[in-house]
Amino acid sequence: MKEKIKPFTRRDFIKTALISTAVLASPLGATASPRRKFNLNSKGLPTTILGKTGLRVPRIAIGCGSRFKSPTTDRTGPVFLENALDEGFYYWDCAANYGTEHRLGEVIKDRRSEIVVSSKVQERSVATARPLVERSFENLKTDYIDCYNLHAIASLEDAKNLEAVYGMLLEYKKAGDIGSIGISGHASAAGMKYAVENYDLDLMIISLDHHQGGSQAFEKSVIPAAAARGMGVSIIKAIRPRENDPSLSPQELIRYALSLEHVNTAIIGMGTASVMLDNADTLRTFTPMAEPELDEMALRLKPFFDGNQVPWRQPGYFDGEGGWIA
Repeated sequence: MKEKIKPFTRRDFIKTALISTAVLASPLGATASPRRKFNLNSKGLPTTILGKTGLRVPRIAIGCGSRFKSPTTDRTGPVFLENALDEGFYYWDCAANYGTEHRLGEVIKDRRSEIVVSSKVQERSVATARPLVERSFENLKTDYIDCYNLHAIASLEDAKNLEAVYGMLLEYKKAGDIGSIGISGHASAAGMKYAVENYDLDLMIISLDHHQGGSQAFEKSVIPAAAARGMGVSIIKAIRPRENDPSLSPQELIRYALSLEHVNTAIIGMGTASVMLDNADTLRTFTPMAEPELDEMALRLKPFFDGNQVPWRQPGYFDGEGGWIA
């Protein structure tokens, strides 16, 4: 029998303040939850509907993993996020094990209606996952998280082991504390596809790691399966090939990711003003790649993905604090 959700007494003071708020529709098109007031403004950045989440978000989200954590501190991180929000980047993605949620919370507590926030939990038992989900609410200083994801699906067996924690997140969703449930992964196309087809999910976060000759067919297999179920699709690790081929520019890698069929957003790790402003310019001037450009870029990326140099496929890789997080 599934464990019941306990009353969230630590967030009662927030709920009391928000429960009386009238249901509003976002000016950007998303439908609000009874406890979610929207005042979203992309400041001219192109936006998209993130699948059946119903959320309208900028096509680039701020990834709050290592590319955010290392350049910023607990003092400068919130300042960076304030500036990014003022630039139109209001969709932020983090995780319980990134060690950055509290930095987001310093901004969210005062500007909740202006932000769409996503987090993740990697644990596979309710006993270990629930405290981290509860900590997410506390660190983010909110009683409502827009998207919460089952993080880092590692294999087909792992995907089949999601039921308990998925059921727990579903209870949070039914209680009105989480808006949408998703998955994230970069290691197993088979595991991601199983999760897409066997759980009622709203979105998927998946690495740009699809040049595997069919053995790890993320783009050709998993992404279409998610799109067929109406899920939002976000790409992560889009800029990572630069670590092996500096001739690839961030701008063309982002443009490539956003030109792939069914892709809604790219989650880009960033923590400096210059990178954030460059990404804003990239998005404002974005035009989809034509088929010949996509083919040419795929050929340029092929050595990186086929050369077994991808960090997240290496033995001992840990997608968490102290690991590669983008």
